[in-house]
Amino acid sequence: DAISAQLFAISITILSGFLLGLFFDLYRVLRALWRPGPLWTRVGDLLFWLFALCLLFSLLLLGNWGQMRLYVVLGWALGLLIYNRLLSRKIIAICFTLFSATHHSFVQLGRGFYLFWAAICRRLHRK
Repeated sequence: DAISAQLFAISITILSGFLLGLFFDLYRVLRALWRPGPLWTRVGDLLFWLFALCLLFSLLLLGNWGQMRLYVVLGWALGLLIYNRLLSRKIIAICFTLFSATHHSFVQLGRGFYLFWAAICRRLHRK
């Protein structure tokens, strides 16, 4: 039972590092697409790190009752390393593609609504 608890705890720390890397990449993609100014970049960074702190603390409580040990930091680092080496580039590319396609779809939808309402207004104005 003690070994399974320890394996669970180290698995949670590795998963925490992995998730931290994933959420950081998502934030980086959103920041690159929105291009906020320096003030909003700082606000966004602060909000991201507050979110990351809450995520890591919650998973730390789940994994080992909130005890901060060396293996926790090593697990976080290993999770980040695994994510960075295996998935980071692919996730960033997929996110850029999805966000760009979504943005393009909304722009086209907005243009369609605009043209629709402009046509209705022209018809009403003629009468």
